[in-house]
Amino acid sequence: MARVVLIIITLCTLAACATSSLTPRPEIPSDAVLEQYNAQVPEDQQIVCFMVTPLGSRFARRECYRRGDLEAAGKIGQDVVDLMAIDGLVTNPLGF
Repeated sequence: MARVVLIIITLCTLAACATSSLTPRPEIPSDAVLEQYNAQVPEDQQIVCFMVTPLGSRFARRECYRRGDLEAAGKIGQDVVDLMAIDGLVTNPLGF
């Protein structure tokens, strides 16, 4: 009986690993498709792609973002650094 249960658990585990995920992965557009798309939309809606190597990995992957989103994220990051400087959390290493 225990052997049958172990076999059933093993088969269920293998079946779970073999199934595809329910959420489809988005397809990263080619450079030609991006060129055509970017020619038709305003500048802040254009898509920008670049290669990113995640920390702890040697394998770069292509990531694509809207230009407006990148600029907004950069502004938010700069605002955080500015607030930290006002609070005295960020100091100049040269002591100025």
